[in-house]
Amino acid sequence: MTLQDEISAAKLCERIGQILAILIDESDGRNHADAPESDNQMFTEDAANLSPGGRVSTTPIKTDEYNLWAVLHDEQDSVNIKPNLLS
Repeated sequence: MTLQDEISAAKLCERIGQILAILIDESDGRNHADAPESDNQMFTEDAANLSPGGRVSTTPIKTDEYNLWAVLHDEQDSVNIKPNLLS
């Protein structure tokens, strides 16, 4: 693992369990600060059923060096999650 991999993984680990607003691309999502071709991706359950261009709230559940995997956020499950809503 290179130094950049370690830095990226550590930054993405900080997002685990937070509530993040993402923009749906073709088959996955990204937050407002991520470029579609060069930055990390957020793979979201049921993304195939979401319309490209739509925004949804998600909760990341795992990561690798450069990507996040998330579930759609359910407002009823937010009691133990510290919100970090991105505009």
